[in-house]
Amino acid sequence: RDSAAAWRDRLIQKLSLARGPESFGWYVSGWARRDRKGAEEFLDRLLLANPQTADGVLAATLRIAASTSGVDRILRLLHCEKLQRNLLIQELSWGWTDPLGSQDFVRLVQGLDDGSWETSLVLLDVLAYRQRKAGDLPDEIRSAVWSILERAGWVRTDHQARSWDRLAAHLAESDHNAVLDLIERHAKRERLPNARGVFEFLWTHATTWKVLTRLSRPPLVERLLRISFSSDDGRYWFHWCTRHLVDPSQDGNILLEFARNNGEAAALAVVELLDASKPGFWELIREIIAIFGDSERVARRVESRVYHVEGWGSLALAFEQRRKQVARLADDPDPRVSRWARSVARGLEVDVRREEQRGQEDFLWDYDVKRPELLEILQNRKSPDRLWAIQRILLHAPREEAIRLLSVNEIQEALPDVELPDRVRKIWEAYVANWSHGG
Repeated sequence: RDSAAAWRDRLIQKLSLARGPESFGWYVSGWARRDRKGAEEFLDRLLLANPQTADGVLAATLRIAASTSGVDRILRLLHCEKLQRNLLIQELSWGWTDPLGSQDFVRLVQGLDDGSWETSLVLLDVLAYRQRKAGDLPDEIRSAVWSILERAGWVRTDHQARSWDRLAAHLAESDHNAVLDLIERHAKRERLPNARGVFEFLWTHATTWKVLTRLSRPPLVERLLRISFSSDDGRYWFHWCTRHLVDPSQDGNILLEFARNNGEAAALAVVELLDASKPGFWELIREIIAIFGDSERVARRVESRVYHVEGWGSLALAFEQRRKQVARLADDPDPRVSRWARSVARGLEVDVRREEQRGQEDFLWDYDVKRPELLEILQNRKSPDRLWAIQRILLHAPREEAIRLLSVNEIQEALPDVELPDRVRKIWEAYVANWSHGG
C-alpha cells in the first residue's frame, strides 16, 4: 500500500524518463485493483491539472480494463499536444477495447477518427481486431467500417492491407454488391504518395476475392470485365488480380457474351485477361476468333496470349505444347479460325527451333543471363532487377520479342519508371495507346 502517496508522487516526477510512463501505469493498475473508482478519478484530476502527464495517464488507462470512463479519458487525451493521434490509436489496436460495448466502441472510433487518410490506416487495425474477437459487427459499427475502408484503399504496410481485407471480406458476406462498388472506386483512384493498393500487397490471396467468388462469381466477373474495359489506364494490380481470378472453364460464357455485346475493344480486354495454361482457354479463343477473326488487332492479341508463358523453364517445350494445341484448330470448319491457327502454328514452329538453339539473350549481350533467368526476373515483381530487365527489353530486344515477353499492361506500368531515349519511348507509348483496351 502507498497510503501516503509517496511512490505515486515520485513516479509522477519521473514521467519524463524513458520508462517513466510504463512504471506509473503499472502503479496505477495495482491501485485500480483495490480501488478502481479512486484510481480513475485521480487520473482525471491529474490530466486536468497537468496535461504534461499525458504519457503517464495514457499508460495507466491502458492497464485498466476499458470502460465508459476510460473512453472519455482517451478522447480527452486526443487534445493533448504531447501525444500524437496515430501513436495513441496504435496503442488501442491489441485488446484494450475488448470489454467495451458497441455504443462505447463506436463513440471511441468516431472520436478518434479525424477523417484523414493517415488516421484511417491506424484505425484499420483497431476495427479488424474488434471484428476478429467479436465475430459479427453491429450496424452502428459497420457504418464506421465502411467509412474507413472507403478512405484506406491505399495502405503503407502488408499488415494494414490484411486488416482492410479482413473487414471487407466480413462486409461482403452480407453485402457483396457494396464491396464490389468499393473495389471499383478504388480501381479508378489515383495512387497516393508512399502507398500501395491493398491488392498490390495481397494480389489474389485476399480473402475478399475468395468470399466474392464464392457468393457471387458471375456478378464479380462481369464487374471486373466492366472495370477493365472502361479503364483507360487501369491499375496494374487490378489487371493482375482479374487475370488470375478469371477462369475460362467457369467464366467462358460470361467472357464471350461480354465481348460479343461490346465489340472489338471488349474482345481485346477479354483476351488480355486470358491465360493459355488454364482449362477452357482454347475453347474460348476459338469462339473469339470465330466472331472477331476479321480484326487484325484481336487476332494478334490472341496470338500474344498464346505466346505468353508465365513461370520459367524451357520455352522450346512450352512453345511446342502451344503449337500442338493451335494445330488442332487448323482444320476447324470456320475459315477464320483455321486460317489464324495455321499462321500461328507456323510461327510457333519457327520459334521452337530458335529456342532450342538459344543460349544467351541477344539483347543482354553484356550479361550472362539465359532465358529462364530472365523470365524469373520478369515474373518476380519484388526483384530489384525487374525494371532493369524491362528497360533492356524495350530498348534492345526486337519488337516481336519484346511483346512476347511483356504484356501491354506491363509495358504501360513500367514506362514512367524506365530510362529510354525519347524516340524509343514514343514508339512504346504509341504501341500502348494502339493496343490498350479502349484503343
